Amino acid sequence: PFIGREQELKTLSTHMKKPAGKDNGLLVTGHEGAGRSAMLRHAYNRVRDETRVIYLTGPDPSGLAAPFYPIRSLLAAVLQLPAVSSEIELRDAILSLGLNERDIPGIAQLFGHPTTLLELEPPVRRREMVWSSLRALERAAMMSGVTVVCEDIDRFDHPSLEILRRATEVTELALPPLVMTTTTAFGAQWPMSIARLEVGALEANDLSRIVETLEKAGLKGLPPVQTLFQTTRAFPGHIEHVVRYLLEGGKAEDTTTSLPDLVSARLSLQKKETRDVLQAAAVLGVEPQLDLLRTMLAGEGLETALADADRAGLLGCFEPSGELTFTSRLVRDIVYDATPADVRRSLHAAAATACEALSPDVAVLGHHHDLAGHAKDAMTMLRRAGDHAAEQLDDVGAGQFYHRALVAVRQAVQSGDDDGTAEGQFVALSVRLADVLRTRGESSLARGVLAEARDWSGSPMLVAMIDRASAAIAMSEGDVDGAIAALRRGVGRAISTGDMNLVCELYLDLATALMRAGDTDTALNELVECIDLATLGEGFTAIDGPEPFWRILRQQAQMIDNAGDSYKALRLAEAALFHAQRVRSRLGAARVQQLLAQLCEKAGLGGKAERYRQAAINEMRSLGDRRATAELLLTDNPTKGAVVVSSRIQDAITLTKEIGWTEGHERAKRKSNPPPNAKS
Repeated sequence: PFIGREQELKTLSTHMKKPAGKDNGLLVTGHEGAGRSAMLRHAYNRVRDETRVIYLTGPDPSGLAAPFYPIRSLLAAVLQLPAVSSEIELRDAILSLGLNERDIPGIAQLFGHPTTLLELEPPVRRREMVWSSLRALERAAMMSGVTVVCEDIDRFDHPSLEILRRATEVTELALPPLVMTTTTAFGAQWPMSIARLEVGALEANDLSRIVETLEKAGLKGLPPVQTLFQTTRAFPGHIEHVVRYLLEGGKAEDTTTSLPDLVSARLSLQKKETRDVLQAAAVLGVEPQLDLLRTMLAGEGLETALADADRAGLLGCFEPSGELTFTSRLVRDIVYDATPADVRRSLHAAAATACEALSPDVAVLGHHHDLAGHAKDAMTMLRRAGDHAAEQLDDVGAGQFYHRALVAVRQAVQSGDDDGTAEGQFVALSVRLADVLRTRGESSLARGVLAEARDWSGSPMLVAMIDRASAAIAMSEGDVDGAIAALRRGVGRAISTGDMNLVCELYLDLATALMRAGDTDTALNELVECIDLATLGEGFTAIDGPEPFWRILRQQAQMIDNAGDSYKALRLAEAALFHAQRVRSRLGAARVQQLLAQLCEKAGLGGKAERYRQAAINEMRSLGDRRATAELLLTDNPTKGAVVVSSRIQDAITLTKEIGWTEGHERAKRKSNPPPNAKS
């Protein structure tokens, strides 16, 4: 019976009925077994009479925290799309919701479709994805009463958590009420400005009412209320397992133990066939897919065993999702940990085979191959999963996959499965992992990863890659001299390999480090040396070069301009534009066109500057960077007699509002309404 929690239910249902607006977040926290999910289900009944849509989303059921899984599921429901949809279907749904073309790249990227955003820097991609998602929720709340419920956010991926955090902080949008359930420990990490609802233990009189109700229903052998309170601390989840243990034939004196031990005792009372199914399901995660389970355990006994597990309250199809799920993470973890190691490996192998046939997701496949002991198969899939997580801005997930891939490479070498690529794979993975760790501020761990990689590396190219990664760590810690020394070593090694792409990247990093050290002249000399190497002495007028060549020329043009030679800077920038267009870098073309507009203005070429600026605006708009587009629109043309086009300012007002850029929005409004005595 559901007894107690009246005050908590009132607070929760009141929040769920709130209109869209500010201060929309509510954290529902509690320990395992406190009954957060049960309370939510009762709250749904209280708001069911209203014309309100409740969107419910949860973590990745595989347990791997796939990037944006919860937010993607939420937006798919908001857009009324299936779990997998085409780009055309997604575009039509976004526009039907009342969003515009500018919101499409951010949401499409979140759904895993390749977009123009991939050419942009990670912070820009993140901003576009976050704001497009929030705008979609705002539009949904405008169409009807909406409440968003996110269960178990402590198992969400970090990019999804970032969107939830922004949803609770943003003041520019009228977002629907947001309910998030999590553990007490994880909830403590969230800002105190977010409202909280703690679901604690039941009151003693509530526990007495539960015991009285159960005894009236015919349950015999329950421990005294005081003993039950001391054993369970009055947490509903623990009480339920005590009751079920007694119903299954257990003794009351055996219930005075910890909850994990009690769950283990309950598992030992189940039939062997039921335990086998539970073990196979635990390998697949908290919410195992039924079709995968049927593929792994083909036979007539599966349905019977599932029915037994459902009756035992361990695994079943529960409301509101209707999906097969364990009753709690604790039950799944205990089942998994109690499974013998050899049985676990064979079940993971069976899961890998089933996944290959039904849902070939590289992260899930790599996970199962890894835990099945198939190191050679796992390392490539885990690397690809890490690359995908990094592309989707999930540094935490990328780091976990890269680390597992490194371990798999070691295991493959130790087992004699190396096909000759282990050295290169280990170093490349180490560099990627170190870069992710550095981005997260874990520079000591990053240095340790690179130190081990040096022991694996004999190739000059691989060592040069390590040198570059080491320099990036040194720069992040303020050790500019150490970074310069590492980059000089890396340049020498890279030149010997003939890989001019790597050479250019190292020279760019070296020039940046020298400029931070205040040695501009040496930085400029290094760039000139790089240009001579890349073009075999032909110089910046060369019509061919490595892919990053435009970045070298753009950097040199900026430095020459700062030195006062605007004419030479203009020629270098024009060459940079040629090479950016040659390698089809739209971002490069836009960045260089922006620089060319500034240089032309300095040279008094107002018409040419305006053409370059308009080209940069068009390129940035098509790439999907709304802030950069707005910045260009707000740039005044200082040439005599120039006027700021009114339509541009109105466009800037719209763009700055869409991405929540408050400062830019105020600038745009000031430009649209200049003071009466302002000069035109």
